[in-house]
Amino acid sequence: MAFIRVRPGKKGVSYRVEIRRRGHPVLSRTFASKTLARQWATQTEAALIKGEVVQNEAHRHTLAEAITRFLQARPDLGRDARSALKWWSDTHGKRLLSAVTPAWLLEVRDGLVGEPKRNPVDGKQYRAGAAVANRRITYLAAVLGKGRKGQAGGAMAWGWLRLNPAAEVGKLPEPKGRVRWLTDEERERLLAACADAPERALLPLVLCALSSGARAGELLALRWKDVSLAEGSAVIHASKTGHGRTLHFVGQALTALKAHAKVRPLAPDARVFASDEAGKYPFQYGAPFRAAVKAAKLKDFKFHDLRHCAASYMAQDGASLLEIGTVLGHKSQQTTARYAHLAADSSKALVARVLGKKLAEGKAGE
Repeated sequence: MAFIRVRPGKKGVSYRVEIRRRGHPVLSRTFASKTLARQWATQTEAALIKGEVVQNEAHRHTLAEAITRFLQARPDLGRDARSALKWWSDTHGKRLLSAVTPAWLLEVRDGLVGEPKRNPVDGKQYRAGAAVANRRITYLAAVLGKGRKGQAGGAMAWGWLRLNPAAEVGKLPEPKGRVRWLTDEERERLLAACADAPERALLPLVLCALSSGARAGELLALRWKDVSLAEGSAVIHASKTGHGRTLHFVGQALTALKAHAKVRPLAPDARVFASDEAGKYPFQYGAPFRAAVKAAKLKDFKFHDLRHCAASYMAQDGASLLEIGTVLGHKSQQTTARYAHLAADSSKALVARVLGKKLAEGKAGE
């Protein structure tokens, strides 16, 4: 049976509904109007009569509350995850958890495809694809779920939800990732074009990307205090995946970085690749890099492909997928698997070169 109590307060009158039914915990919720209170009471009682599970806590908490609590428990969360959860909070944060259903999430997921987005680095607009939609659902599933071993739990672990609605939403098919890498001749053309560019930061930035396989965002976030020119290394404290790692600069990359360091801000927090003399703002590499690609007469080549170059060069020289994934900071082996065919070709050449000598025809019977 439902009871509605009038509760006067400083901000006006509110109406608290309590539903008591044998075999069920007391369900309650407060409304600003009596009409809304009656509607909720009618709907909830009807659900109980049908045998449906009514989650009282899910009616009390919003999506934004769940996201805020999750983020407080996960200060180590990666940039991509935080950005995706901020989108959920800003766009749908006022939605009650009881209204976060698989059907609604499917609608949101499908609506994300084609959504206009803007690159925070170069300001260029693009359309969101299936990968963006899938990642946003995946990150939300972590907030709504129980959490894994060693990690903070989500709404289910807090008793706010009985089931994880995001776990029932399938993933959209994603196009296979492209792997574009430079031949030796293409690489020399690009580096020559970068050396001729008026922006002095462009050449060391490109060389460091080739040497370390780092993402553009990781390099742009580097501070001089995190770089050791003596050891040719730099420390990333938090990457896209939420984990730190060490970058290594060798050969031309280290030489260019040392030359770049001769003219730098004195502030310890200054960026390595900056657009201002104080080192406060990141280098806007987009337009200069595209101009260098055009001058080098390269087709279908983006800055992120420098990361593919580093991985491809390692694979062709015999590095294992595990080694490549460690250098690039991949969280999943599936991500590194795109270089499997290059590693396989290298392994075949290695077997032919080394074991071919040991198993040469005519030797066994002699």
